[in-house]
Amino acid sequence: MTSSVSSVNCSPSNQNDLPILAQVPELVAQLHAQELALLSAEPGAGKTTRLPIALMQHPAFQNGKIIMTAPRRVAAQAAASYMAGLIGESVGERIGYRVKGESKVSAQTRLELVTSGVLLRMLQRDPTLDGISLVILDEFHERTVDSDLILALCRQMNQLYRDDNPAGLLVMSATLAQEALETALQVPILFCEGRVYPLEYHYNRTSVPLSDRVQATIERCLEVIDTQNGDLLCFLPGVGEINRVAEALSARCQQANIDLRQLHGQQKLAEQQAAIAPAQKAMRRCILATAIAETSLTIDGICLVVDSGLAREARFDKEAGVVRLHTRPVTRAEAKQRAGRAGRTQAGQVFRCWSEDQQGALSPQPEPEINRQDLSELALQLVQWGSDDPDEFDWVTPPPKSRWQSALSRLQQLKLLEMASGSSSLQLTAFGQASRELVLSAHLGRGWLSLLQAADKGVDTLKAEQLAACAFVFSLLQEGAHLPENALLSACEHLILSPDPANKALCKRIEQGAIRLLKESHHLIQSSKSTDTVYKNSFNLLSGLSSAQKPAACLIAQLQNTVFIDLMIEGLCHAYSDKVGLKQTQNTANTGDAGIYKLSNGRQAQLKSHQQPEFVIALHARSFSQDSRETLTLWLELDKKTVTDHLADQIQHQPFCHWQGDRLINSVQTRLGALVLDEKQGEKPNQAALNQAGILRLQQQGIDALPWQEADIALRQRIEFLRQNLADQSDEQWPDLTDQGLLDSVEAWLVPFLTGVNNQRQWQQLPISDMLKSLLSWPQQQALDTLAPAMFQVASGRSVKIDYSQNPPTVSTKLQEMFGTEQVPTIAGIPVTIHLLSPAGRPLAVTSNLATFWREVYPEVRKEMRGRYPKHPWPEDPLTAEATHKTKKKLGN
Repeated sequence: MTSSVSSVNCSPSNQNDLPILAQVPELVAQLHAQELALLSAEPGAGKTTRLPIALMQHPAFQNGKIIMTAPRRVAAQAAASYMAGLIGESVGERIGYRVKGESKVSAQTRLELVTSGVLLRMLQRDPTLDGISLVILDEFHERTVDSDLILALCRQMNQLYRDDNPAGLLVMSATLAQEALETALQVPILFCEGRVYPLEYHYNRTSVPLSDRVQATIERCLEVIDTQNGDLLCFLPGVGEINRVAEALSARCQQANIDLRQLHGQQKLAEQQAAIAPAQKAMRRCILATAIAETSLTIDGICLVVDSGLAREARFDKEAGVVRLHTRPVTRAEAKQRAGRAGRTQAGQVFRCWSEDQQGALSPQPEPEINRQDLSELALQLVQWGSDDPDEFDWVTPPPKSRWQSALSRLQQLKLLEMASGSSSLQLTAFGQASRELVLSAHLGRGWLSLLQAADKGVDTLKAEQLAACAFVFSLLQEGAHLPENALLSACEHLILSPDPANKALCKRIEQGAIRLLKESHHLIQSSKSTDTVYKNSFNLLSGLSSAQKPAACLIAQLQNTVFIDLMIEGLCHAYSDKVGLKQTQNTANTGDAGIYKLSNGRQAQLKSHQQPEFVIALHARSFSQDSRETLTLWLELDKKTVTDHLADQIQHQPFCHWQGDRLINSVQTRLGALVLDEKQGEKPNQAALNQAGILRLQQQGIDALPWQEADIALRQRIEFLRQNLADQSDEQWPDLTDQGLLDSVEAWLVPFLTGVNNQRQWQQLPISDMLKSLLSWPQQQALDTLAPAMFQVASGRSVKIDYSQNPPTVSTKLQEMFGTEQVPTIAGIPVTIHLLSPAGRPLAVTSNLATFWREVYPEVRKEMRGRYPKHPWPEDPLTAEATHKTKKKLGN
């Protein structure tokens, strides 16, 4: 462990002398001139607490309210309470907050702290933000999708609706990426120094496992915490690590009269507020936190920070169509934010669980979420705003096009988006509009709405308790908790009945989500006036639910009820229509007893369970390094009839023409996405089917499935040589004839030659050389023999083949046929390599410099070979001798 003291200034006791206040005039001027300002203010400058008050009191913003985003609920509540106290008021008067499930505002509120989700809902309900004079985006360095979207929407709002009275936009953080933001937004960043107390940094060079390193560092801090005038804050990547460290330290903290607390995003707001509340007198706090404590929160009394050096973030796996949690090293910006927690109210110490060398190698900033997250919610937001084209907005980082299109396709498949009538633009469907009012993600929202519709089919048998039980299931899936491998209902039962405190807390959180879902659903149906149509029975059931009917207890009571199970399956089939799995008949050597399932999205997964039904819904899967496939950790059993009944609108009957070995098979397949549910003999294939079959054959079997002849291969090599060597010498590019290049352009060169090709004999007669030449322009076809000739005339007058399989090309000829030749030929400016052969055709020498060969090598070759081949000429001077392929006798010598 090494130590160093940072060169920072001490914070003054006078809060009115904070550095940020001196920059208010410049900020206001910048906002007046360009509507947009960027502020990078170091910790202790007063950015989050003093600046908003100063702006609220400034004459420029007296005619409207100021909205300020906070990255998390607890940060919004804490900042609002702190600022209200600074001006001698209670929160909810001039300064208030609004977060999910709680708000404290009034008619006199002029500065309102909100989470990003709240501000997005405000924008969707009123795209002009009428009455708002300034929007402040705090902690923008986190680069969440929501903060990027809010900035893009607000900028367009000013352009479209508030050209004469634009709202000011202030983007700020302690660690803004200067170059990227200034380039994207075309405004300069204003910088403000901070005022924090001195920090002493300690680095750890040991190679012990990280968990042991973190625990040892915390224990070291606990030993000296009594000598410090403050508390300990430890940053860990996730709840699992927090629970393990808490368990390891529990006895130690209890013995030392230390209040061990947890702070993370899975807690209720009240629990988070309790975690940062002051400790009882004579006690010290040890707070184990995720990145939730990294920004915006000022936790009074922290003097020791332990940083594990890890952060956990969600990354969208486009191929699998799922979001995965990824643990990575912190960035320098994040490490700076975490360290600053120790120097806010007094001098502090920072213990980093990595070395100083590793500190220098950290990435400067976290990657923007928009580059790694699922874009479905972003797409729904933009379409709800009125556009399905992200190019219509000014982004700091534009959404990646391929993932944007994937999101649109997925949302159309879920029937949340559809093409607007008489237009090429997308719009929200009725399902899409309703799902915006639910606490669920896009796919779960779609499934829940289908479930509510299906509830009207069971008027006589369905009970309110069954809807409550279904709500628990959907809330559990929304939570995304990592449960032990199990079938869905067994996993639910185990969780609900578990005596483990962590499971009890998780179950309580899921149940609260279920209750909120039921309330939102009731309000949605009531407000949409659908109580007398498709949702009539659902509305009546929801209205009849009492507070005594707890969703968890309802689920336990309904575990064997077929009405509940059928209703749940109906909803989950629509939510996970792309994750329906069909068991494959073959197992490979490396799968053991695991069942292999092909999913409707084309992926494969394995199920390591003694029960392996024919169909499953893959609700959650996990990747393991030792397995080539994902392993299902949460699944729901289905049968074929259930799949075809519930997903009838997504099942297609498609003609399928394909080559099976050397046979052309034509059939009609019943398909759900990539799954073939049934297959029957089809009629005679049309030309389009034959074309598709030919393309598919090459995609599956490779380019070698074509009947290549020697001349075809030689032509392909000649064209490839020109592509590789004339790229910078010609305005027209030669086509890519590598295996991948041919597959990429297969429709251009294969399809025109497949007319009537419906058997292997006709396939074997395909004119490959003509097919390759079809990719050349007319000038290229004319120039091919000149630029890359197939033959070369040697000095004897005989033509020999040029071999383009290597670069440079080669020519093989008998040595005697090159007599008198001093210069090797060149092709595309590249000297050809000459393979000189004996009269028997055996290799004698390889050269690309004949002059040197004749002068330096040939005398030795002549000495050795003229006795072995006495009938052939071996002149002393090869440059004056006649080139020939004949013997001496035939030459008349």
